[in-house]
Amino acid sequence: MQNRGLIGHTSHVAMAAALAFATPALAQQPSTAASPQITAAETGSSDAPEIIVTARQRSETLSTTPVSVTAISPITLAAVNARTIQDVAGMAPNVLIQPVGAGPSAAAISIRGISFADIEKSFDPAVGVLIDGVFIGTNTGQLLDFFDIASIEVLRGPQGTLFGRNTIGGVINIRRSRPTLEFGGKVELTVANYGVFQARGLLNVPIIKDVLGVKLFGFHAETNGFYRNVTRNRDEPSGSSWNYGAAILFTPSPSFDALLTLERQTENAHTVNSASSTTGDLVCLVAPANQCNLDNRDSLYTTYTQFPNFTTYRSPAATLEMNYSISDDFKLTSITGWRKNDEVFRQDFDGTSIPFYETIRDQYYRQITQEFRLGGKVSESLDFVAGLYYFNSKYRNHQTTFLGPILGGATAQQFAEQESKSYAAYADVNWAFAPRFRATFGGRYTKDEKSFSNTFPGAFSVAADQSWSKFTPKVSLDFRPNDDLMVYASFSRGYRAGGFNGRATSISTSQTAYDPETVSSYEMGLKTQLFDRTVQFNVAGFYTKYDNKQEGIIRRTPPGSPNTNETVVANVASATIKGIEADVTARPVRGLTLNASAGYLKSDYDSFNTLNPLTLAPIDLSGLSLTFNPSFTASASASYAIETSLGDVTLSANYRHIARYYTAITPDPGDPNPNAPTQNSLASQTRPLNQLDASVAFEPVIAGVKTRLNLYVRNLLDIRGLSANTIVPGLFKTGSGREPRTYGASFGITF
Repeated sequence: MQNRGLIGHTSHVAMAAALAFATPALAQQPSTAASPQITAAETGSSDAPEIIVTARQRSETLSTTPVSVTAISPITLAAVNARTIQDVAGMAPNVLIQPVGAGPSAAAISIRGISFADIEKSFDPAVGVLIDGVFIGTNTGQLLDFFDIASIEVLRGPQGTLFGRNTIGGVINIRRSRPTLEFGGKVELTVANYGVFQARGLLNVPIIKDVLGVKLFGFHAETNGFYRNVTRNRDEPSGSSWNYGAAILFTPSPSFDALLTLERQTENAHTVNSASSTTGDLVCLVAPANQCNLDNRDSLYTTYTQFPNFTTYRSPAATLEMNYSISDDFKLTSITGWRKNDEVFRQDFDGTSIPFYETIRDQYYRQITQEFRLGGKVSESLDFVAGLYYFNSKYRNHQTTFLGPILGGATAQQFAEQESKSYAAYADVNWAFAPRFRATFGGRYTKDEKSFSNTFPGAFSVAADQSWSKFTPKVSLDFRPNDDLMVYASFSRGYRAGGFNGRATSISTSQTAYDPETVSSYEMGLKTQLFDRTVQFNVAGFYTKYDNKQEGIIRRTPPGSPNTNETVVANVASATIKGIEADVTARPVRGLTLNASAGYLKSDYDSFNTLNPLTLAPIDLSGLSLTFNPSFTASASASYAIETSLGDVTLSANYRHIARYYTAITPDPGDPNPNAPTQNSLASQTRPLNQLDASVAFEPVIAGVKTRLNLYVRNLLDIRGLSANTIVPGLFKTGSGREPRTYGASFGITF
């Protein structure tokens, strides 16, 4: 599914349009020391597996971790032919993930009502995505391919103590497989409709027995896309991508190991925007009549843009993880990360065949991270994790904006640069203070520094810097009346740094920073294992206060500015989010696994005052729902493995439901009462997702080699509709459609 132009671009386009008009167990579970070598994996018997997670930087069983976490195994992902982390949406309650079409492999992620859907790199993500322990500071590159995934954990709620930075919504913690130090590998080829071809390969080679080994990996994908551009007579968004590299594992002694991963990701593709404008939008005065007032269902898959809308992306990265066991009870971990992105994007935002509003973004981004972490067991009743963290990023953006004749026909240039630094110290302590009772105390002190410069050639060039600091605590209490039941309660606080407006069009806005926002969450939960541990059931309820919320708003500029108004980010809102979520796993008979989850979410702005972008009159948006917040999510899946003399046959089916949600809160001329809205923008309302996926896999062993043939279909019922709609009030709307029915086959060997 290609989601083109999410809400983050609304503010960007509005800015340029304004310019145009102007000119563990209680004592201890498996290991208290942070152990990245042990990730979500199934252990124990096939009838009663235990799931091991590292959601608290410790290796603990899922049933004894007092955190709302969903651990998704590679087997589950393979059963639904999952391609990227987007397929996690629906598998975990109250989680929504959409691609961002204006950024390569970029994701818009919402967890428990807290979202970030912007490709502007001057802003920080609200949900942390960690790959092999490294926090990704931009949503670009987050849609990682699933072929080499060892584990994925979805942590819901603020994770402001242990994970990276700015994790006010939650964390998606991804770990890839480690070199095995033994010869082996796997290869997989996939073909599907819409011109999909994928080739994946992985090879483990021992260099020095039990001491040094390398894992080589590669992934290549091609697609024609499922949109049809009738103006250019081609399928969109056609493109190809590569992701390849090597991981080198060095284990000179039982107490030390080092893992170096070197990789490179490339992409050559096109962007897509569907025409969703309606009467009242300026573009409909000049665009052909058949490109306005469309149905936002089947019409989404026909596009009209006249420009090639090319995109190129190059991203090398390196990660070095070292672990040293000081003793049986203490382990020191160092994780060093380096990542660079070079990307060029051209995008026709209005989605019509006429020249109206197009941009080219030429961006550079680089980040360096360093974390030192010490985990240890002080006594049978006390363990801890503590660490130091450093993050540094730089980005440059050169944007060229092309405006059509009705907008003045101008071409505007902007050069923006920013450097961001973050320093943190954290600690998290488990204390089993009484039989079957355990308390956890944690905290993180963070200091952020940002420096920003903004240049419009011939207009102005300014620079500014600012710093912020914050302490974010976490406290929890859990009680286990028996080995199969745990109840817990917790309080946690998350913090997202302030910053500068990368889209600022005035001197004052370029020099004025917005402040941090905070999220305080209260949670109670229950985790159970029933019927000799063949059924696992978890439920949690939460209440969240969202303060000093950073929002994109319209405001008037000071006298003498190039424009009379502009779109900026400011701390103008507060909100309350509450909900409940549950998941169950059952293995009633050998070979059959049943999973189900459900999440209910209610989010409302307590206060949100801004200007109506249509009239520039004050407007109160209090009481409206937050964007990217479906009120209900649910999933149900079944997998049945049948042993035959020729090989295992696995039948799988997965159903996911995501209720309708809104992708924009901006008033629209087509709404019943745009001057005093009582509901979110109707034009941005999506259709409920009801997706049914199915597959059948056959795994024969041929000449001693394990093979796998998987036939699959996604969106079996071919339910189509709007996944997102960008609304630039009074100017245009552009939408994107959900992935239609896709089907294909993959064949792989493991040796």
